[in-house]
Amino acid sequence: MRQGKFAVISKQVGYWVSEQQYSELFSIAPKRLRQWRWMDHKVGRTSAREGYPIYRKVGGLIRYLVIETLEGRGRKSKSASALAA
Repeated sequence: MRQGKFAVISKQVGYWVSEQQYSELFSIAPKRLRQWRWMDHKVGRTSAREGYPIYRKVGGLIRYLVIETLEGRGRKSKSASALAA
């Protein structure tokens, strides 16, 4: 796909949300999200396992990535893990 001089690399747009917002959006208990982060930390991972929610620690805060496709702006957002599958 090309548009003018620039190739379209991705049709995904993402934004970062808090643990509570992410848990409400995707109906995942905050306790489960903490457990997944702990499991990553326990084995020394610096990022989420494939298929799990993408998160970053910003200071003392945890933020999760929510990805939308450009075509789906009016639809419910998909999680990054759902798009990877």
